[in-house]
Amino acid sequence: MNSVDEEGLREFLIKGGRSQSATKRCVVYVREFEWYLQEYRGGKGLDEANPEDLEAFVLWGKKELKTPKLKDIYGLFVTITSILRMKFCTA
Repeated sequence: MNSVDEEGLREFLIKGGRSQSATKRCVVYVREFEWYLQEYRGGKGLDEANPEDLEAFVLWGKKELKTPKLKDIYGLFVTITSILRMKFCTA
């Protein structure tokens, strides 16, 4: 399983113009997504995740995390997961 290079992700998001608070939320959601993949999606790593995993996570998160902003980051999260696969996953 590959996990996210959180420091690299933070740097990337901040350089891309994200605020500190948005960056912090994104990192938290990525961590939660990693956990979700392990617990509910057959032990997948971020590098193995697909759009269905992300959709399932968002639905699960709305119900279980009771986080209203989760739905608002769906588009950003799709982008982030693609970036993670390319740049920020470490063995």
